[in-house]
Amino acid sequence: MPARTDAPVGTPRRAPLLGSRGGASFRDIAPLALTILLVVAATVASCAPKPDVNVMGSAAPGEPEMRVRVGKEQNEATLDAASAITVWTSRSVDRAANLKGPLRVRVGETGWVITDASGASRGFPRAEPLFLRPAGATSIRYSNAEYPGMFRLYARDDVSAGVFDIVEHLALEQYLPGVLAKELPAGWSPAAFEAQAVAARTYAMQERQRRLAAGAVYDVEATDRDQVYGGMTANPKLLAAVRATRGKAVTFNGVLLRAYFSSTCGGRPASAKDIWPTTKGMEFNLMPPIQGKPREFACESSPLYRWKVERDAADLLRRIVAWGEQEQLAVRQMTSLARIQPVELNEAQRPNKYRLSDAAGKHWTLTAEQLRNACNFGGGKFAPVTRQTRVHSGDFEVEIKGPVATFTGRGFGHGVGLCQYCAEGFARKGEDCATILRRFYPGAAITQQY
Repeated sequence: MPARTDAPVGTPRRAPLLGSRGGASFRDIAPLALTILLVVAATVASCAPKPDVNVMGSAAPGEPEMRVRVGKEQNEATLDAASAITVWTSRSVDRAANLKGPLRVRVGETGWVITDASGASRGFPRAEPLFLRPAGATSIRYSNAEYPGMFRLYARDDVSAGVFDIVEHLALEQYLPGVLAKELPAGWSPAAFEAQAVAARTYAMQERQRRLAAGAVYDVEATDRDQVYGGMTANPKLLAAVRATRGKAVTFNGVLLRAYFSSTCGGRPASAKDIWPTTKGMEFNLMPPIQGKPREFACESSPLYRWKVERDAADLLRRIVAWGEQEQLAVRQMTSLARIQPVELNEAQRPNKYRLSDAAGKHWTLTAEQLRNACNFGGGKFAPVTRQTRVHSGDFEVEIKGPVATFTGRGFGHGVGLCQYCAEGFARKGEDCATILRRFYPGAAITQQY
């Protein structure tokens, strides 16, 4: 997850935007995904500049190439490298330029504009993506991190003529160490890192299938929208965990599992089907291994294993109403907040749904994840939600007395799939990667994908 100031590990995974648009099931889209992958690979190859020696991030045979959006809706970007940076578009492949960084990149109605270290500017047509890669065997430096892959910049005309996205192309095994570096503390056990590597690889591959089938230009976000990625790392423990699990993923009946994970389950796991859609294109959320059932846990060392938060009841009501307005749900009609009570539990006794009642006895029902998001709704007129005021999970009891609402809760994050603090707890007890994974995805298999 991203560098965070108010979260120990594993902020929650939200249902990707793509999922809300529907689409085919995985069994239906596999052939289409393969066709699109071949087309994408051919397109990338055809766009390589003639002076190219080695495209950074090229995947080994059978290993997927990831497309990671590392910058969203940027007005400009500064990119640098130890060597010169080769810049081109498919229309200017014969005029690929090796420019000395730092490079300042902008896009306007007339095209891409790159200003190099000398202050000289060079233009490129904006009709197609802008490609950048180090001219030597180095990395690209962007936003205080080093990235090993090739960058593609896409103009976002749907947002504004002057903004663009930055998508890094790199091999999956190059991508994973940068995920582990953000998802787990550096001092954790090798088995916990290995289990996280397999879960992260599986999630990335599964989401990549979906994105390719939909014709998207990137596979995953570099944020907690998917799983946090921070670029290159030299931590030998992380590199060893990725090497030890190379090509391994979690499958169910031969299909890649949506290998969700979060920081702390608090002892009561959640069910994917109760948090995210299960409609056409999202049927994977019905898979048995990611449904919450009673299980042994070992996350007591988490600082958010148990927590208590006090909130101003009037402010809480305003946030819930504003969230309801944004989501166009009936809860936006609330004018007072008298009670919040769980009304449905899963097999692990974790709340699935809550009933919100007003002073007149009217009530509205929200899922646990909806209520958590509503309580933490921010931006605009609202003060930022901090670690001291955040509702950390969807598993809690609420007592409202006068102007104060007191939340007493368990865990941090959505609680589906692998619990990171539990993984570390079991690793410290001597369990290996495979044993840990079987705990969190019961009935699934660990298979060699490449």
